[in-house]
Amino acid sequence: MSDRRRAMWENLSPRMVGHIARHLRSAGDYLVLRATCRSWRSALPLRPRHLPTQLPFLICHPPSEQRFRFAFGLTAASAGNIRWLPETVQGLCVGSSYGWLILIPNSFLVYLFNPVTTEEIWLPRLFGAVPGGVKVPVDDTVNVGLDKAVLSSDPTLDRDFVVMFFRHDVPVRCRTCRLGDTSWTENTYVPLLDRRLPLAGVQYTSHEFDIVPYGERRMCAIFENKYWAVYEVNNGPPPRLTCTARGSLPSCIPRSDLPFYLVASAGEVLLATHCKEMTEEGNIVDSTRLFRFEPGNKKWPALADELDDIGDRILFLGTCCSVSVAAGDCSGIPGNAIYYVIREDRRVERETVQVLGVNVMSLENEVTTDVVDSRTPEAKPFKWRTQRTDVHWWMSPNLRSFHT
Repeated sequence: MSDRRRAMWENLSPRMVGHIARHLRSAGDYLVLRATCRSWRSALPLRPRHLPTQLPFLICHPPSEQRFRFAFGLTAASAGNIRWLPETVQGLCVGSSYGWLILIPNSFLVYLFNPVTTEEIWLPRLFGAVPGGVKVPVDDTVNVGLDKAVLSSDPTLDRDFVVMFFRHDVPVRCRTCRLGDTSWTENTYVPLLDRRLPLAGVQYTSHEFDIVPYGERRMCAIFENKYWAVYEVNNGPPPRLTCTARGSLPSCIPRSDLPFYLVASAGEVLLATHCKEMTEEGNIVDSTRLFRFEPGNKKWPALADELDDIGDRILFLGTCCSVSVAAGDCSGIPGNAIYYVIREDRRVERETVQVLGVNVMSLENEVTTDVVDSRTPEAKPFKWRTQRTDVHWWMSPNLRSFHT
C-alpha cells in the first residue's frame, strides 16, 4: 500500500471508523479492525457493546484443582483446539451465564468472573459467616455438577441483575442475590423449588433440571424431563422468584433418563433431549430430538412442536449453559447444527479413564460427526481426559465492560 493511500485510511474520522465498526458482527473482525493503526485503535473502544453472541468456548473445570487454565474453541465446522485463558481463577464453578462464570472459593464469597475482560463482581457469602482464618472445603458443601447458578440478565447491560443459586438435595432449592445485597435470600414456598411444598401429582425422583431466561425478568425451567414452570424474577429488595405457571411437559416429548436441555434462541425457547430410538432394523441407537417449546399459563397447557430445521442457528447444549448463535455472525461455521459434549471410558495404561469429546449433528442430513483437534495433521477426534467429577461449561465471550 502506498504512503498516500495509507495516510488516507489513517485519517478517516473517528465517526466514520465507528460507523464501519458497527457493521461488524465478529469479535475477531472487530479486534483486527481496531489493530489496523493507532488512530483507529484510539477511535474504537476495547470492549464494544454492539456485538452479538459469539461462538462459545468449552471450559472444563477440575474441582480438585479449583482453577481454570484452558478452554476448547471451534476453528472450523468440525475442528477446534485448546486456548489458554488469560487468567487463572480460584473457586468451584457453579454456572456460566452471559459470558460470566459464577464461582465459589473456600471463603464462600460468591463472585462473577469474565475470562475475556478479567473483571470480577463480588457477592455475599452463600452460607453465612465463616470463622476467621478457617478454610472450609467448599466442595464439602457445594455438590459440583448438581448445584447450579444462573443470571437473570447480562450484568453489563442491567445493573439490577439477579443471581439464582439452585441446590439439588435440600428442601429449599433456590437462593437469590443481587448486587449490593449483604446476604442471600431463601425462596420458600415456590412450586418445584421448595420440596416442602406438596404438589398434587408431582413426585420428586431426581435432581435434574434446566432453566433459561424467558423474556424480560422471566425464567423457564423443566424438571426431571416431566414438568415445566415459569418464574417471574423480582429484583426486590429482596430478590425473589415467583412461580406464575407450571404443568406437565407435552406427551410428544420423549421421557428419558438421558440429558435434556433448554435453549433460549432468537426469542424462542427450544428443548433438546437425548433419547434411545429403534431403527427399522430393530437396533437401538442414540438420538437427539429438538422441539420448539412454548410454556403454558393458568388457562392453557404447554405446547411443543418438533423441529427438523433451525435455519442458520447453531446450538451448543449444556445444562444451564446452552448457547444459540447465528451462523451469519460466525465466519466459516455452518448453521442448522447442534454441538454437544460426550463422555466415554477408555483404557489407558491398565487404567480406566474418562475422556470428553464434542460431537456435531447436522439437522440438514442428520449426520453426527466428531469434532477433531485442528492441531493434529491426521485430524484425530478431539479428546480431553477428565475426572468423573469434572464439570464442563459453554461460555460465550462477553467483550462488554462492567466497570466502565
